[in-house]
Amino acid sequence: MLANVNDLAAMGARPLAIVDTVTGPRDVTRQVLEGLKWASNAYDVPVVGGHLTETQDPPTLSAFGLGAAEAVVRPPVTRRQATAPAPVMERMVGAVRVIAR
Repeated sequence: MLANVNDLAAMGARPLAIVDTVTGPRDVTRQVLEGLKWASNAYDVPVVGGHLTETQDPPTLSAFGLGAAEAVVRPPVTRRQATAPAPVMERMVGAVRVIAR
């Protein structure tokens, strides 16, 4: 959760919510959910949904942060980014704006 909250703040957004996916053995998923609950309270960002799958496979965790910003902060373009084929981040930000409305 810290990475999601930090990424939103770095882009000038106020974190609003987290959506997660947790998979793994029951004892591990319960510990992960307790950790997410703790972090949710610590950062004052609610976990508003997600997906839980209890399995005997190795555990996995992913999270998606939702936030709000007055304007999109555009990071400086690096040489590597300048050669990228498409501005994927701008399309993602645009999609989130549409969803938020």
